[in-house]
Amino acid sequence: MPGLIKPNIKSRKAKSNNKQLAKLRAGRTGGDTDFRVAATDNGVDVYLYDVIGWPFIEAGDLLYQIPKGVKTIHVHINSPGGDVFEGMAIYNLLTGHKAEVIVSVDGVAASSASLIAMAGDRINMSKASFMMIHNPWAMLSGDAQELRKEADLLDKISDVFAEAYCSKSGKSKQDVLAMMQAETWFTPAEAVESGLAHEITGEVEGSDISAAFDFSIFNNTPDLIRQGAAGSRQAQAKFSTKKQGTEDEMNKKLRALLERLGLAKESTEDQAWNFLAELDLDKIEDQEDKDRLIQALIAKTEPDKPGFTRADMEAAAKKAAQDERNRAATIRDDVRVAGLDDTFARELIDKDMNADQARQAIMDKMKTTNPPMGSGRFTVGETDHEKFKVAVADGLSFRTNARAKDPAPGHETFRAASIEFIARQCLERMGVNTQGLASRDQVAREILKRSGQGGGFSTDDFTSIFMDVANKSLLRAYQEAPATWRPIVNVVSASDFKTIYGVSLSDAPELELINEHGEYKEGKLSDDQESYSIKSYGKMVYLTRVMIVNDDLRAFTRIPQMYGSAARRKESDLVWGKITGNPVMHDGVALFHADHGNLETVAGNKGVVDSDKLDAGRKSMRLQTAPNGSKLDIRPAFLAVPVAQETKADIILRSAALPTADMSSGVHNPWAGKLTPISEPRLDDVSAKAWYLIGDPSQVDTIEVAYLDGNEQPYTEEQALFERDAVGYKIRHDVGVGVMDDKGLFKNPGE
Repeated sequence: MPGLIKPNIKSRKAKSNNKQLAKLRAGRTGGDTDFRVAATDNGVDVYLYDVIGWPFIEAGDLLYQIPKGVKTIHVHINSPGGDVFEGMAIYNLLTGHKAEVIVSVDGVAASSASLIAMAGDRINMSKASFMMIHNPWAMLSGDAQELRKEADLLDKISDVFAEAYCSKSGKSKQDVLAMMQAETWFTPAEAVESGLAHEITGEVEGSDISAAFDFSIFNNTPDLIRQGAAGSRQAQAKFSTKKQGTEDEMNKKLRALLERLGLAKESTEDQAWNFLAELDLDKIEDQEDKDRLIQALIAKTEPDKPGFTRADMEAAAKKAAQDERNRAATIRDDVRVAGLDDTFARELIDKDMNADQARQAIMDKMKTTNPPMGSGRFTVGETDHEKFKVAVADGLSFRTNARAKDPAPGHETFRAASIEFIARQCLERMGVNTQGLASRDQVAREILKRSGQGGGFSTDDFTSIFMDVANKSLLRAYQEAPATWRPIVNVVSASDFKTIYGVSLSDAPELELINEHGEYKEGKLSDDQESYSIKSYGKMVYLTRVMIVNDDLRAFTRIPQMYGSAARRKESDLVWGKITGNPVMHDGVALFHADHGNLETVAGNKGVVDSDKLDAGRKSMRLQTAPNGSKLDIRPAFLAVPVAQETKADIILRSAALPTADMSSGVHNPWAGKLTPISEPRLDDVSAKAWYLIGDPSQVDTIEVAYLDGNEQPYTEEQALFERDAVGYKIRHDVGVGVMDDKGLFKNPGE
């Protein structure tokens, strides 16, 4: 759509995107792309008269056709927009060029096309033109986490668009975002007044602002455009009718076609329409017949029939055609993934098999044949690209000291493989002849150029292989990093970033005697509860062209290792930071405070850890009471000390005899095995003398650590980057930490 993003949702994202972009061109009568670059005396004229995005107009089209030394680039726009990333790339390409950029809106500059218009040093609006800005949007499917990711991405894209509009118009970001939210259409005068254009020029001969595009997907399309589009389609229908003959002749052809498809000759006209409405277009084998039927339906100008209007029939015909293309594409992808040739795919398509039937036929074929992957290609057992990726990743793990426990068959081939070798394998698996790529740099540029384009055997294999390598390095470092806080917290899962409210065990109401009538009284929890929320922490890692050329796998994997350790350190900082930071609780009192009964205030009991001071702390915890006054009898389970007191704590808690100078070695040590010692260097940063007693989190609420959707490990995902020679790997960790109750924590300040 205008403002359409390329979703990260896994299922057939490229095809879904292309179908939506193609819908914008529904009013076109031909398949050629209206994009061209023409030389002028001191520059070039660039005509963007089509949808933005593959396979129509791409940034690469401009990149390779606009000479670097030109002085003037005159961009003519008549486009409903399209893919936002291609729009952003074209905008950046034009703004980064040294030439003077003049933009002329010859028809419509909507959505991402309006962003491209903002690249002009001067922006002209023809008298019969419109400009439209709105929030990017997408048609997506997926689980909650995937949709949240896409929603965040849409917000960021909206901000990028808004900055460009603000820069050109001088308006505040708030005002621009409001106009985008409202899907605002500007006449030439309104565009000039708002600062989005500089002047109004004459009409452009031959520019039809509506004939080529379907604007029905927009919410606020001006009537002038809607009426113009309808008139254009009627004109096309009449033209189509004239080419076929009179309306009666067209209907005779339609009737003949329906009879050939099974309509009884004696059927009435109403019966014929019913037959057409119920016709399964998927069963029409002859593509020429199907195209003729679709043309006849679109060309019909008689009043709509009840229950199946012309729009319904047109939509049904288009859907059938699209379904047929999707069926063929799915079968071809599955055949290619299986390593079989396209002749077999054509055979399955001609047999009118659906996707499931085709997959079964592919499996049967693979049982009798094991075709090679092609000259110079490596096969791993069965020719399944998933097994190929696993084998490569497991082989590379031997180079990164993150060896897989049970490496996949075929991994031996890749144990010493260079990044260039792996890139060649991936290119060849997608049908690219790499014999002409003589240098590592050529291979690097080719694999990076193709990365992220989707498909079965594609360079997505390459990006996902190295995402697996980065992920293994990341998780190994994350899991091996120390986490002394783990035993003292409760770990929970959260489904979103909203505030999490705790329900403290100490606030639980007392059970009451049931009276003779069997009446149960409602137990109510306190409305005043502790709260916190999950936050996102992250960094980017890049697999660059330089790394591929230099075969620098160590540099690529070392960074995720550091970030894996950093993720664990961030968790430790958050947890221990709650303890040392002494945050204010919901009652307005600091976590450790005399009012909470969890801070040692008796001068004789303050000091570094010993048996008597432990006894005083235990007493304070066991005497804690619930809001209703009942005794909670909280028993400490952990002793947390700074490193400065680690040895002393170990001696007290692990000696059979009480380690006191004035007692004999035969005196039993009451603290032996009673507490689990935890030594944490972050405590030394605040005080080398303070120490803490902590209750068992399964019996009393202390600190809670929440992970988004229960994903306790850092998350990685990849994305090819147009603006740099690299594939980016985003490392993100979604975690939140909160103190749920003060009663399970006790502090001795040590002095």
